[in-house]
Amino acid sequence: MKRFKLFNSPLPEIKPTGRKFLVFIAVLIGLAYFFFSGNQSHRSLEYKVFRIGRDPTWYPLQLQGNEKKMVAFTNELLLAVAKESGFHFEISDVHSHTLFENLEKGDYDAVLSPLMPNQFNRQKYEFSALFFSVGPVLVVAQDSSAKSLADMEGKIVGVQRGTSLVSNMAQYPSMIAPYDQITFAFDQLLQDKIDGVVTDLFTAHTYAQGYYAKQLKLIPPPLTNEGLRLVAKQGIAQSYLLTRFNEGLKKVKEKGDYQKLLTKWGLAQI
Repeated sequence: MKRFKLFNSPLPEIKPTGRKFLVFIAVLIGLAYFFFSGNQSHRSLEYKVFRIGRDPTWYPLQLQGNEKKMVAFTNELLLAVAKESGFHFEISDVHSHTLFENLEKGDYDAVLSPLMPNQFNRQKYEFSALFFSVGPVLVVAQDSSAKSLADMEGKIVGVQRGTSLVSNMAQYPSMIAPYDQITFAFDQLLQDKIDGVVTDLFTAHTYAQGYYAKQLKLIPPPLTNEGLRLVAKQGIAQSYLLTRFNEGLKKVKEKGDYQKLLTKWGLAQI
């Protein structure tokens, strides 16, 4: 059997200095590759059109008939944020029960959602900064001296029966009065039978600015960090989008455009 040699003569020995030189060259090539590929990846994301899913009913939030206003608000807010931080996007409206299913399938890069960024959810998703708060707030009579829920120690606070607020209120030194109808709780408050009401921001604003205008006031800040965020699966493109969104949102708020949009669409924040 014939055998073929790859070389007709032995390879020359590489001296230590030669080896160091080759290693140096290899490192330079590696750094150049990663810099080039990373730069190309970054540039490709600058031109990517990010797909954002949205449920126009905003389930499970109770927006008191403000669903269409919230759709219009998020449309204009995303445009303003994208203009500030330089990313491209398109929004698709979808039913609530398929929103995250479609996100998992890769139909969207992110979704607008009230999903809470708790420890469990953070294992699977990345979350932007909060761009609209819906957390519960304390409502008191206009002449009340209370400045926080801590000031309600020894006093009676009304909460709608069956909501998570009942259990969450256990950490505060107040007497909880559960009500089947939150309207009755507000009536009791104005009759001085209870000292305050804790309810979601939309309901509180509806009563304080509508039915009981100039008789009630909302005490900031919201008692939880519940609200709307941009939520995405973990990944390079998704992290890029959320970073750009957060940067743009900060600029929009600093310029005062965020508050202008809230006012334009009649949406409340405190």
